[in-house]
Amino acid sequence: MTKEATLQLPADTAYLKMIGEFVSRMAKISGFDDLDCKRIEVAVDEACTNVIEHTQRGASHDAFSICCRAVASGIEITISDRGAPFDFDSVAVPDVSAGAEDRPIGGLGIFLMKKFMDFVKYTPGADGMRHLTMSKNRPAG
Repeated sequence: MTKEATLQLPADTAYLKMIGEFVSRMAKISGFDDLDCKRIEVAVDEACTNVIEHTQRGASHDAFSICCRAVASGIEITISDRGAPFDFDSVAVPDVSAGAEDRPIGGLGIFLMKKFMDFVKYTPGADGMRHLTMSKNRPAG
């Protein structure tokens, strides 16, 4: 049986801690250990921060949702919003070997999402809704 839960929240960074706790709890229910729960939480935090700061432009009256599904292979998370369109694939991979002061701003959050999750896909919807879907498979054994 698939377990699923959804949060709908204002686009406000004040809710990031609540989102982290929600996602971490769902990851634990999905069978992940503490380290993977934290990695999943970081990936979702980066995605939600991007929604709040970039696509929603900090307009806290604009709500977005996070849906977590415990599936047979692990966890699937979809973040949906009606914010400004975004070209997810145009973001350059940051040079993580460079020091923070030498690295241009941008791209690190998407890099972390892709590093910590097994699947990351951004889909702009025809209805104005945008979806970022991420999933992580439990390790074998």
